[in-house]
Amino acid sequence: MAESWMAWFGAGRGVAGVSVMRAWPLVGRDSELRGIRSAFSGADATGVVVVGDIGVGKTRLAQELLVSFAADGRQTSWMAATEALRSIPFGAIAHLLPDDWPADADRLRVLAAVARQVRAMGGREQVILGFDDAHLLDEGSAALLAHLAARRLAFLVVTVRTGTAVPDSVTALWKDGMADRIDLARLPAPAVDTLIDHVLSGDVDGLTRELLHRAAGGNPLALRELLSHAMATGTLREAYGVWRFDGHRRPARTLRQLVESRLRLPTAGPRRVLDLLACGEPLPLAWLEAVAGGDAVDATELDGLIVVERDGARLLARLAHPLYGEVLRAAMPASRARRLRSELARVALAGPL
Repeated sequence: MAESWMAWFGAGRGVAGVSVMRAWPLVGRDSELRGIRSAFSGADATGVVVVGDIGVGKTRLAQELLVSFAADGRQTSWMAATEALRSIPFGAIAHLLPDDWPADADRLRVLAAVARQVRAMGGREQVILGFDDAHLLDEGSAALLAHLAARRLAFLVVTVRTGTAVPDSVTALWKDGMADRIDLARLPAPAVDTLIDHVLSGDVDGLTRELLHRAAGGNPLALRELLSHAMATGTLREAYGVWRFDGHRRPARTLRQLVESRLRLPTAGPRRVLDLLACGEPLPLAWLEAVAGGDAVDATELDGLIVVERDGARLLARLAHPLYGEVLRAAMPASRARRLRSELARVALAGPL
């Protein structure tokens, strides 16, 4: 298998000529960060809603904010909405509920319980809650978000994808003046140059830099995918200290094409892992290993296609980016999706692993 993305973008391993890094840096967002900090310092807004295209950096910006607020000594919590959790009442905010909370509790009891807990944490001046991909929130979680905003119990950092249907309670945040709306533009050219130079040690050929700018279109996710794909395939090479594209090959034109290329795996095991997650992410790691095998799961995690995170006592696996799930589901025959969901259901019904 070609050198993995993680070798370049997070595992600390190196490829000749490629700078080793722990994280893709946040660049070109200073004005947005200042604006959100200003909203928090003011008395009017109870939060901000960051709106932008897929891959433009909404999640990264929101996470950076929560990290900075936590460094100031404030309480933070992160809620990530997904298609899988959308069908579960209060699925996105389940970790805010006590472990022994009854599954059939009515909505008002849940709202009151979480409100009490957040109020006890210190209120708006001390509590910052992130709601990522709020357009995917289930009705209960969206109602909770609106309730917290209306009662000013926390400062909310909410992300929404451009062009999607958004729950009315989320839209009301900026329409009713409770939260500031920030439309996140694509990265300016100097920021894209900073990212290119962060990854590629040495000089970059002028035409190659122009092609990277043109193909990425100011989208940081597209740039990451482009660099990962081009370096793995040898389309982008370093010779005598200068990086340039192969004269006979050019980068893929669209972000979706880049993702599709990235997901064309050489063996069936890792692809099965991705398809399972596309059908039901996030999944307990134990379930995924039981159905797909530990080696296949390890391979996809090492290649940076999935991430494994701790949720209380459990380890949960999910795809590294929501667009992966969209591309996988679009290409998956309905019969295969049905079989995979049935396999997951059998593992769930078999009891704890």
